[in-house]
Parts: sequence; structure tokens; C-alpha cells
Amino acid sequence: MMDQLQPPCEQPIRLVPIRGEPEEASSWRVLSLPCEHSNGSDSGAHERECLLVALAGALGGLIDPGDCASVMQRLIEEVVTASHQITLAWVWIGKPEDEAIAPLCVAGQEEVFGRALRINRDPTTAHCPVFQALSQHRAIYMPMSPRSPYKPWRRAAQEYGFEEVLVVPIDLDAMGQQGVVVFYADERGYFARIGMQPFRALAKLGQVAVHQAQLITRLQIQSSIDPLCGTLNRHATEQILEQEFARARLSHDGFGLILLDLDRFKLINDSYGHMAGDEALRETVSVLRRHVRSSDHIGRWGGEEFLVILPHQTIEQVYDTAERLRRAIESICVKHEGRCIQFTASFG
Repeated sequence: MMDQLQPPCEQPIRLVPIRGEPEEASSWRVLSLPCEHSNGSDSGAHERECLLVALAGALGGLIDPGDCASVMQRLIEEVVTASHQITLAWVWIGKPEDEAIAPLCVAGQEEVFGRALRINRDPTTAHCPVFQALSQHRAIYMPMSPRSPYKPWRRAAQEYGFEEVLVVPIDLDAMGQQGVVVFYADERGYFARIGMQPFRALAKLGQVAVHQAQLITRLQIQSSIDPLCGTLNRHATEQILEQEFARARLSHDGFGLILLDLDRFKLINDSYGHMAGDEALRETVSVLRRHVRSSDHIGRWGGEEFLVILPHQTIEQVYDTAERLRRAIESICVKHEGRCIQFTASFG
């Protein structure tokens, strides 16, 4: 039953000991919340409603999200504010192959613990609730106690007063990612009393936020990239120019511009066809990328014109770069139907 809070496994977990701490190998059992508590009890109805109302209030962040991290930060802050017992909440979103998990965003009065948290993928942590929730695609509940056989949990319960933890996975498989939302409560039985509804709702909103952020990123890329050459298009190049002019005025630190135009490009199209001309443009861009810094910007300014923006460059450095690009373009050989097409470029 998916709504039931389930233990990671049916048998006691044998933890791999941390070096020098043999007591960490003690067997321990992960307890599950009974099925009848999956929807919460009557005593938790009021706070459950408050949590859902708080999440509803945070929905505005999905309309104008900015980025996924800021949306998730707002969601967990709303939940922590609405609950007196949740003292820490954090979110992780990453790749399945990531070697460690560190919170993307953290909220709660015990956020110091969350910000310092890093969970490595190794035998010691294989059965921790975070990795169990990710591997089993279900919510995992676990009590915490100062008498826990697992020393990090024992220390966390002693220093921060955590009584139990709930890990809810965010379904991001279709996007090639993984994610979890983790809640810590200072009251034993809190999650059984409240039920799963608010926490599953938050995880679902997280899924929507990630999908929307990826969609916006793709749209931004598509709207700023020249489809033929893969460089910035004219509009995006103009935006970079405005930013560099503004930065230069404030910092009194100049930048360089190189405008280049492929010579007799129309002759290439007329003699060999537009496919050969397109390949000449793409090969030119490839050469430009190999000979400028990763911090420089290449934009397609016109049909066969390119603008290179070089931040933090002196006139001498810009001249040297232009000369290096001119020589590199002269050495280009575009192979087309058994012929080698060569061309030059004019620089300014």
C-alpha cells in the first residue's frame, strides 16, 4: 500500500562498523508507522490542515519560479513555519550516480545540522532512510533516539532533540534525476498523527518545480542560441554586450570586441551549395571556440559575421587574439564532395 509508511526492510539491519567504533555494528530494527495512521489521526487534523494551507500559499512560487532551489526553499520554509514539531527540513535533487548527498536547501531552527550534512554512498549508509527511500521509491519513516546503535543518529538525537525522521522521494526518474524531501520532528509519533498527505503534496510540488525549471531552461537556451552554428544569436549577443558595457562603466575595467566576416562567402554558396556554406560556418565556430577562453562569448552577428566578446582584456590582448583567430581560420579545410574548401576572414 503506497500510502503506508513502511520500513526499509523486514529484517534487522546489520550496519557496517565505522573504523574504531565496533559498537556501530549493533543490529537495529527500523519501525514503520501502522497502516491506519497513514492518513493521520483526528488529533492531528488541525495541524494537517495548517500544513496544507501553508503549501497552498506557496503555490505562487510555481507561477514565477526563478529556479528550482528557490521554489523548494520556499516550500519547506512554509512547512517548518506552520509546524511546531518539525525542527528541520531539507531537500536534495541530483543524479543517481552522485557519490554523496548534500542538501540543496535547508529550513528550520536546527538548520546548522542540515547545512553540515553530507551522506556518502558507502556500506555504512546503505540502509539509511534517504538511500532506502530513493531505491524503493517510497516514503521511509525512522525513529531517532539517544540510545540508537548508529552513532551519528545517536549524536543528532542528543544534540538537536530529533525524535523521528521522514524521507519522501520526489519522482524525477523521467527527468534522469533523483530527489528527496527530509523532515525531522522533535515529537515521537508526530508523522503518524499528522499523516502523509502534506508531505506527499510537497514532494509532488517539488516534482512540478523541477520539471518547470528544466522546461524554462530549455526554452531560454532555444531562444538565445543560433540553430545552425550553436553560438549566441544576435539578440542574446546584444544582451551580453549591454551587460559588459554596464560592468565596464562601474569597474573601469575594459573588454574587447572582435568582429569578423568570412570573405567571399557568397562564392562558396554559389560554387559548392548551401550545405558546404553551412559547414564552413560551423567549422569557423569550432575554430573560434578552440582559440578563445571559456569566459569569452561568441555570437552570430549576421549571415557570415561573428562577434567575439572578450571580458577583462586590454587592446593588446584583443589584437593578439584576433591575429590568432585569423591564422586559424586560414588553415580551415572544409571537405565537400572530395574537395577542400578554404577561405579567409576579415577582422575589425
